[in-house]
Amino acid sequence: MKRTMMILIALTLPAAAVSCRNQGATAPSYTPVLSPAASSVVVLERMTPGCTPQGQIIGRAAAAESGEVVWRYALNDLRNQALARRVTTVFMEKYDHNTEKGLLHIRITGTLLQCGTAGTADADPVKTPGEDLQPTPPPPGTDEIEPPPAGDDPEAVTPPPVQ
Repeated sequence: MKRTMMILIALTLPAAAVSCRNQGATAPSYTPVLSPAASSVVVLERMTPGCTPQGQIIGRAAAAESGEVVWRYALNDLRNQALARRVTTVFMEKYDHNTEKGLLHIRITGTLLQCGTAGTADADPVKTPGEDLQPTPPPPGTDEIEPPPAGDDPEAVTPPPVQ
């Protein structure tokens, strides 16, 4: 009896170990680190006048991280590729993303730009959409419109109190 029990335990343990493994296959992550020299590469959201397109590159990243983190990895890849081609300005044309096998994949398509001087790029080129929008100023005039004092509107109806 003891011998039969030992054989059953010996046969059951490997199967139990196999069933504890992660059954879902995950694709390998790709998390490029920004090279120190590539930190000088400027990524623009708008095409800059006076710059000549020099080709396209695609920055990629894939990780089981937040969108912000994977976006940063994809930008690192884009900037590293630009530096490898000896270009210091990239116009970010478009991006796409998807989730596959538990990883967020981001692809950023950029156009390499040859600009007149390196100092013409924005100081903070990667901006949030709408960040550079300014509020419309009020129309010119000295007469300011003031709201009527409370209680002076005979057509105003006060709702009954909530009970």
